[in-house]
Amino acid sequence: MMKSKLQTLASRYHCPINDSLSECLRKIKEKHELCHISLEVKGYDFSLMVRSEAEIPSELKQTQENVTELSRATKSVTSISTKLREMIDSLLRDENSMISQIQDAVSRHQEQRRLLDNLQENLSEARRAKELSPKYRKEAGNLLNEAALLSGITP
Repeated sequence: MMKSKLQTLASRYHCPINDSLSECLRKIKEKHELCHISLEVKGYDFSLMVRSEAEIPSELKQTQENVTELSRATKSVTSISTKLREMIDSLLRDENSMISQIQDAVSRHQEQRRLLDNLQENLSEARRAKELSPKYRKEAGNLLNEAALLSGITP
């Protein structure tokens, strides 16, 4: 979700998809040069501040909303990552217990096989989430640091 929010900004202002928030902000300022645009950070929240003598263009208002959504998504990734890691670790620790429960509870071989296959698929997805989670947390941290720098705060 965080990446898709950044990609929305990037595509609206014709930035390469892997561009940074810094480059998007630069292009936003270029396109709306009659407005005073800045990034403001409060805690883990950041937003696009716009001051203008004239009415703020609707595209720029939508961009403000997109930046707020990006901030929320970034904050969500950061805040949930520790809890997610603990939940996944707990699930993976209980793998043998869950297999035993299925084998004890289901008498029909076909049903038991289906449940065991489902369990293995779910555990595989949990391992994948465990592997990817630190990457997303790092990306969220980098984005928060970049937002802080853009707003004039030293992270």
